[in-house]
Amino acid sequence: MIKEEKYTRKIRQKWTRWLKKDLFSEFWYLLKLKKIYEIMLNIFKNAEKYPENNWSYWYVKHTYTDAIIASIYRITDMRSRKDVISLYRLLNEVKDNRRLISRKAYTRITGNKWKNSIYYGLEKDRLNNEFTQVAAGGAYIRPSIVRRDISQIKKIYKEIKNFRHKFVAHHAYDQRRYRKIPTFPEVNDFVKQLYDIFSKYYLLITGGAVVINIDRDEEEIKADLAAIFK
Repeated sequence: MIKEEKYTRKIRQKWTRWLKKDLFSEFWYLLKLKKIYEIMLNIFKNAEKYPENNWSYWYVKHTYTDAIIASIYRITDMRSRKDVISLYRLLNEVKDNRRLISRKAYTRITGNKWKNSIYYGLEKDRLNNEFTQVAAGGAYIRPSIVRRDISQIKKIYKEIKNFRHKFVAHHAYDQRRYRKIPTFPEVNDFVKQLYDIFSKYYLLITGGAVVINIDRDEEEIKADLAAIFK
């Protein structure tokens, strides 16, 4: 029993580290990149001296494309190498150890501080309802939820894999024959889907909501770019 508890604690500690440190930094980079590109795109669209066919826009568009595709690929990386940390790998481990995401553990994560409070019962109910909304009504996260999220990640991975291989990571000989190039709206949707999945497991495993507030930096970003594109 003691060995099992140590094993369980070790896995949860690893998942927490991946979420709070490694994957958090990947999503921070991804969302910051997206925000900066959106602001720069508005500058080009709204300024007559910066038409969309100018070299500055060309540079920004292609640099952003390579960076955003590479970032999505890292997050969805399906390789089983030990040195690879990705959202896909995390969910695969959750699938094999789903009992580590339990109602009991979730309500205990943030519930202890309420032990001596008259609101303890209300807080316990809130946590139970929260777990039900995110992970379904059982004692553990429902397997179909994890499988669906894994399938969603796989789908995104497949959507960007060939473009990443043929245009970003390598110069493929058959580039001209490749027609399935992701659009910017599609890529933005991929980012949203992945962030929603990341937020779900961040909440279930760490007990707290993830906060990556890029909007609060928007004015500072605009000011920096305005100083360059006067």
